[in-house]
Amino acid sequence: MLLTHTGGLTVTGFSGYKQTDKIPTTVQILNGETPANTEAVFVDIKPNTEWRYSGGGYTVAQLAMEDVTGLKYPEIMKKYVLEPFKMNHSSYEIIHSEKIQNQLTFAHDANGKLLEGKYNLYPEMAAASLWTTPTDLAKVVIHTNNIYHQIDEPLLNANSAKELLQIHKGDWGIGYDVTDHENGIKSFSHTGSNEGYKANFLGLTDGRGILLMTNGDNGTRIMNELFYSVSNLLNWSEFPVEERQVQEIPVSFKNAYYGTYLLVEEEDLVTLLDTKSLKIENRDQEMYMTYGGFIKSMKLFHDIEEENDNVFFTLTGHEFTLSEDKNGTKTVTFYGRKYIKTD
Repeated sequence: MLLTHTGGLTVTGFSGYKQTDKIPTTVQILNGETPANTEAVFVDIKPNTEWRYSGGGYTVAQLAMEDVTGLKYPEIMKKYVLEPFKMNHSSYEIIHSEKIQNQLTFAHDANGKLLEGKYNLYPEMAAASLWTTPTDLAKVVIHTNNIYHQIDEPLLNANSAKELLQIHKGDWGIGYDVTDHENGIKSFSHTGSNEGYKANFLGLTDGRGILLMTNGDNGTRIMNELFYSVSNLLNWSEFPVEERQVQEIPVSFKNAYYGTYLLVEEEDLVTLLDTKSLKIENRDQEMYMTYGGFIKSMKLFHDIEEENDNVFFTLTGHEFTLSEDKNGTKTVTFYGRKYIKTD
C-alpha cells in the first residue's frame, strides 16, 4: 500500500533543504521534529480505501528498507537497482564529491534565477533524491519492460512483474502511474518535481518511451509541448493531441483576480496536493498561476468552447474555476479545493 499511495499516509512532497541547513534524520522527518521542515507523517485515512500521493509513505518505506537490510538507502538502491540496471551515472546520495558536483546541472527558479546553493538537499531519498541522466532513466523503461515480459534475466519474478503494473486505486501501480490503453498496451510513467527541477518519463509495454528532464521550475511548460509534439509526430494513438481554440481574457477580469489565495480548510478533503495557497500574477498583461511546487507560473487560458466563462486551463491540462460570490469575495477552485483571495 505504501508504494501504491493507498496507505492513508500524510505529506505529499518535500521542499528540500538549503546547503547551509541542518539536515534532519529520517526519524525526525517522519515525526515532524526540528530541523525537519514538514509536518509529521501519519495515517489519517483507513489504508487501502483511497488513493493519495504520499512522499511521506515512501519515506516510511525508506526507513523500513534500512532497518531490514542494515544498509543506508543509497547503498540499497545501488546494490539492488542501479548496478543491475547499469545506471552508472545515477545516485541517491545527497552529498556529492567535487567530481560529481562538476557533472551536475543546477536548479533554477520560475524566474530563471539560479537557486541559492545551486540545488536543495533531500534526505527524503526514496521520494525525492534520485540524481540521474536521461540515458540512465531510459534504462528504467527498458528494464521495466524486461520485467513485465519476463525476458533478458528480469530482476523480478513473474508474480512480482504482474503486480508491478497492476492498476490499483488512482490508476497507480507499484511506483508508477499506469494506464491500460484500448490497443492492449500499458503505459507507465512518473513525474519529477523538486525545487528548480521538473522531469517526466513515460514507457509503454511495446518498448516505446520518452524522457524529459529540465533544470528549471518552468520546465513543465516545455515538457508538455515536447511530449505531445513527439506523440503527434510518431502517431502514438495512445496520446492524441488535443487542440483547443482560446479567446482573450478581458483586462478588467484579469485585474480583478490578480493576487494571493489561501485554502479554505475542510474536513475529510482528500486531494492530490497539500498546498495551502496559490497566486495569480500579472506577467506582460497575462494571467499566470503558481500552485506550490507542482504548477509554477503557468499561463491561464480560456477555451472558446467552454460554456462557463469562469473556467480556465493551463498547458498541464489542469482546470481552475475563478468566481465571485454575492459579497464580492473572489475564489479559485481546483481539485475540489476552494481558495479565497486575501489581497
